[in-house]
Amino acid sequence: MPYRSVFATTNSNLDSGGGKVSFHEKRALASVTRLDIILTEKDIESMLLRVNDDAAQAFLWDYFAACELKHYKADVAFFNGSPFGICTQILKPAKIIVDLPTPNLELSVSEYERLTSKGFPFTKLTDPIKWNIYSFHIRNADVVLCPSKFSASYIKKKIALTNRVVVIPHGCYLPNKDSLLEPSSFSVAHIGINGADKGQTYLVQAWQKLKQNADFAGNITIVGLGTNFWAQFGVFSFEHISNNKIGKVYCDCSVYVQPSVTEGFGIPVLEAMAYERPVIVTEGAGACELVEDGKEGFIIPIRDPDAIKDKIEYFHDNPDEVKRMGKNARKKAEKYTWDIIEEKYQKLIMEVLNE
Repeated sequence: MPYRSVFATTNSNLDSGGGKVSFHEKRALASVTRLDIILTEKDIESMLLRVNDDAAQAFLWDYFAACELKHYKADVAFFNGSPFGICTQILKPAKIIVDLPTPNLELSVSEYERLTSKGFPFTKLTDPIKWNIYSFHIRNADVVLCPSKFSASYIKKKIALTNRVVVIPHGCYLPNKDSLLEPSSFSVAHIGINGADKGQTYLVQAWQKLKQNADFAGNITIVGLGTNFWAQFGVFSFEHISNNKIGKVYCDCSVYVQPSVTEGFGIPVLEAMAYERPVIVTEGAGACELVEDGKEGFIIPIRDPDAIKDKIEYFHDNPDEVKRMGKNARKKAEKYTWDIIEEKYQKLIMEVLNE
């Protein structure tokens, strides 16, 4: 392979959405170039263990990664996670691709300030000086890769970005159709780390309203780090389920809900669709761009527990619609498998190298 490449990420955990994305980006890069250096957060995490400040830790990651790369010459460098400002500087004239699944930061901040006592925890994204340093690698990229039009539009406006921006959605793995059994009873599921901007509070509020209806019967499960908080509200919650067991969550549910106030994509939406489950997804999640309202599920406003309640109730009362939209959801997911998405990454890499 004539081209030499570098891949660096701050998320290589395959049990997370970001880890899955970086895994397939790395594979795509290795398939069309000679991938000589792979840097993950595990390579330098011991150097950062005593650093508690989120901004200092992020900028030190960039510094230590740059030390590893300072004598390396690459044709293309692919970065997932951030910031990598120093790295992008020392690797030039290499072509730089930066993956950026940016949510709406202003919405995130407002949710944390409304719902938590400590407010928004990531000062590197809100302090003007830190943000200027943090966003340098974005402005220095040849291509900024986003998983949704929503995310792309936001970052372009946020920093008056003039770089080329490309939208490639995230992907999913397709389970065997023979394994897609109907759940024994009506159940709702959500997967995601507990955070104010994930909108879980609105899902739980909706569920509490539903339980007041004597004719409604069902269960709800929320999976993700910190979600044991919701157990006190009568929710089945699991802090963590490994990637090879997460399929059971999708199999056991009738409907999947993504109540995000703001999120660059939301891979579980697509994964649930692959399991032939209809979805209820807010306008705040980039994955809603893959859903046609009333066909694979429903798209609803953000911060609206009544809308969540109404759509869950609709599926509860119309089991044939669960099946119809579930089958449509599977057909849509088949167009976004990780193999297909990897091919899109490969094409992008080669386009960038040949520009």
